Amino acid sequence: MPDSLILGIACALIGVWAVFGGSPRVAVGLAIALLGLHVLLYSTLADDAFITFRYARNLADGHGPVFNPGQPVEGYSNFLQMIVLAAGRRWFGADIVTTARVLGTVCAGLTIWVTWALARRVSTEVFASSAALMVAVSGSVAAYAASGLETSLFALLVTAQVLAWIRGWWILAGLLLAAGTMTRPEGILMMIPAGAWLLSEQRSALARTALAAGVPLVIWTMWRVSYYGYLLPNAMVAKMGMDPGYQLQLGALYVLTACMGHPFWLFVGAGAILASASTWRRLNRTDWVIVSVPCLYLVFIVAVGGDWMPAWRFVAPFVPLSAVAVALICSRLTQDAEVSPFGWRGLAGTVALTSLILSVTNEDMVPRVRVWNAQVSGLSTIGRWLHDTLPADTLIATYASGALPYYADLPTIDVLGLTDAHIARNGFRERRGGTGHVAHDYPSVAARRPDLIVLTGNGFDRQPRVWSHPAFATDYRPVQFQFRHGTNPLGQYVSVLVRTSRSAELVSRLDHTSAVARHLP
Repeated sequence: MPDSLILGIACALIGVWAVFGGSPRVAVGLAIALLGLHVLLYSTLADDAFITFRYARNLADGHGPVFNPGQPVEGYSNFLQMIVLAAGRRWFGADIVTTARVLGTVCAGLTIWVTWALARRVSTEVFASSAALMVAVSGSVAAYAASGLETSLFALLVTAQVLAWIRGWWILAGLLLAAGTMTRPEGILMMIPAGAWLLSEQRSALARTALAAGVPLVIWTMWRVSYYGYLLPNAMVAKMGMDPGYQLQLGALYVLTACMGHPFWLFVGAGAILASASTWRRLNRTDWVIVSVPCLYLVFIVAVGGDWMPAWRFVAPFVPLSAVAVALICSRLTQDAEVSPFGWRGLAGTVALTSLILSVTNEDMVPRVRVWNAQVSGLSTIGRWLHDTLPADTLIATYASGALPYYADLPTIDVLGLTDAHIARNGFRERRGGTGHVAHDYPSVAARRPDLIVLTGNGFDRQPRVWSHPAFATDYRPVQFQFRHGTNPLGQYVSVLVRTSRSAELVSRLDHTSAVARHLP
């Protein structure tokens, strides 16, 4: 569907929402429909999601939760998502990629409903409906809903957990805290506002909530340590070791640019400025806890240096609670004033339209995601090519350990260490590099003598280009191939490093298919 048509329908939905959004069912239904169009605009499929897909496939096929069979390394940080995908393949024969994308989209839609339900408990109907709309037009939410990542599932669990606090469902709140932590490591941070809430409002429920969260988390942690041998996931350790000051700078810049993509956050700042001391005193303990959750996670995002992926992935799980906080603050600010529902919906519709336009025009949003999608498509094609031409015991090393190794289905060394214990825990550190790309140990990779190395995460190149490293200069030689009938917008060429001792054999195999021709330098 052309972008212009998607945008036209989306704008029409916003207009309908502004006019007929007085009914909660209509308002939430339109917001969910708008999210569907917004997701279609991005159509993201994240490369890192394929790391979890490979773990899920190996688990479903009886090899255990591993990246390479026989090598227990915790290269994922989304246990719950991995288990769900593995169960779908094992019990129902479901395609893992499709299951992950459908799961994420459904979770994003449910998050809109939970956002409205939570906002309705702490504000008025018109502000609650506006909160649901703000989630639908968030570029971060839309970009990662169908990406295959756990982002939408985590957003749903965190938002539902806060709703469970408000409703007094203490055991459910504890279980959701445990599930959130099993979905993303930072989910454990919800213990801070949860503890503050329970100590101030419901001390009698503290034991029940702690038990509901603690039992599954302790069992899960004991299993992880016994199976993988470490407390911290390998994928987390591989990203540690940057210069702290530089990491904070990256994190602050990340949050600031994210604010540019979420106009409704301006209401938070405007509300804080306009509110008098008496207005702030109207916020009760419940209000303060709700407002504190997105603030807490923004501090976390700054502390870890943000993220390298486009459209601010780390922000997406906390957009719903940010929208609830905006609804809450606006409700308190207008407590003594008469708010015109139609006028407010018109204002909210204008903000929503601005957000939608930003999705298309901001270089960090749809434009950058489109390039990323092309890269992932290229890596997928290269992976299938390797799978179709190389023996099943061929050892490869890759810079991007997502789609390429997933489709190649060959033993793989992860150059960045996300799924490699030695590189993650004993490798060198790029102290002032890009966020998430910190650990490396090229001499270690060379010492393990992989048969073929792919050192690019870009997929295809427009012109022949050699991707190499001094550690591979002695035992490897670069070879370029052209996908003669390729349609990838980034190009047709791919460069690989082939072990010299097996060069003739491997190049002959890779040159076998008519769709690929060896490029002679």
